[in-house]
Amino acid sequence: MKKHYILFLIPLLGVFSLNNQIKINLQDKKVKTEKGIIIDITTNQYTSGMVIDNDLDGFGDSLYMWGSNLLGQIPNQEQNTIIYKPKLINNDWNGNIIDLEINTGTSAVTIDTDYDGYADTLYMWGNNQYGQIGNGESGTLNTPITKITPQGQDNWNGNIIDLQLGENYSGVIIDNNYDGLADTLYMWGYNIFGQIGNGESGTKNILYPIIITPENQKWNGNIEKFDLGSDTSGIIINNKYTGKDQLYMWGMSIFSIYGHSSVIYPTEIFPNNYNVYQKEYWGNLINISFNDKNNGVINDSNNDGYGDEIYLWGENNYGELGTGNEEERIDYPSDNKITMEKNIINLEINGKNSIITIDSNNDGYGDEIYLSGANDHGQIGNGTYNEGNILNPVKITPQEQDSWNGNILKATIGSNDTMLLLDQNNNGLGDTIYMWGSNANGQLGIGEIYNHITTPKIIFSTYY
Repeated sequence: MKKHYILFLIPLLGVFSLNNQIKINLQDKKVKTEKGIIIDITTNQYTSGMVIDNDLDGFGDSLYMWGSNLLGQIPNQEQNTIIYKPKLINNDWNGNIIDLEINTGTSAVTIDTDYDGYADTLYMWGNNQYGQIGNGESGTLNTPITKITPQGQDNWNGNIIDLQLGENYSGVIIDNNYDGLADTLYMWGYNIFGQIGNGESGTKNILYPIIITPENQKWNGNIEKFDLGSDTSGIIINNKYTGKDQLYMWGMSIFSIYGHSSVIYPTEIFPNNYNVYQKEYWGNLINISFNDKNNGVINDSNNDGYGDEIYLWGENNYGELGTGNEEERIDYPSDNKITMEKNIINLEINGKNSIITIDSNNDGYGDEIYLSGANDHGQIGNGTYNEGNILNPVKITPQEQDSWNGNILKATIGSNDTMLLLDQNNNGLGDTIYMWGSNANGQLGIGEIYNHITTPKIIFSTYY
């Protein structure tokens, strides 16, 4: 289930209309708008999107997308075009929109059709070159919006707790016994390096969702979180016997992204339990982030419910692991542990950059963000552009400010851009969206005015 953010959609860098009720004229500050709740936002590769609750019931009604449409990831539009401003996606979802994901030209939403607050239906569209849509086909682009279920079934036999899209492969975790906790992992799509985890690897794509388990067929606990990268997958299990969290990983280890081997092109074709320092368990794993060349986890080592250390490993060509240099790679998670005096609540990595969200006043909301890695498109947000990589995590704030003047509710990074949702009224509800970095494919949603932005700029706000 998602945290809900309420805001008026007011772009401060241009003029556009989201629908008949929302029309903005920036220059004279005249705004006609209806209240709306923002349910989800995402930016990935060169495409962005958001889900809006129009009737204020706390659940998503409308989907807007913008940016690159090279592979049909923005549905009902001409393929191989750029959508420069948020575009309403007209589709009858037959329920409330819960989650939105985009990756490598493939898009997906989960839908709550029985209005119980949990997703139960999955729709996917766009790039299906490797069967990542899950409709039994492959080798196609611009796939229309398609309802996806396991082969021979008309539903998932449970609630969809989370959806993740990797690079050309996909997965969901399902709560089969309706207790609010995920029990089952389904995956499908590209499997050249065993990233599906079904005991196979090679050129055979998995064209329908299939159930994935460790080789012994048991997870021994509930699935708390999972993430999919380019060729490597990861999942956090809360062990029902020890009460501790365990991290399973599988797929390719060309960059030692799960630390088991330095041999070129080793693969794990089943989920494998990885133990830092050869311990039987981590502490309390707060979050996990995998991408195409590096991985990371947030660990709560003192079990107070908040993260206090980060492990980052894999390729480090841009300094994205925050080590202070541009090493070829970090072989093991234990080789790069970052500790913070303040609570760590979120981490995202994307193969070029990492972003860490910190709660500095112990209220459960983010107050600070730190970025490291490439800055070739201004995505760090420190006012520079293409002047070298940022090798240590640097604190980012809006220009000429020493803080964000509010709570950070969500931070996410695309290929060359960064997106932030802020609560400046401190009421727990989002009111301001910042974006910065590349706009070469329209992913900032501000039209063709700027090619890139090097400091955080307000894109939507009700606060100002």
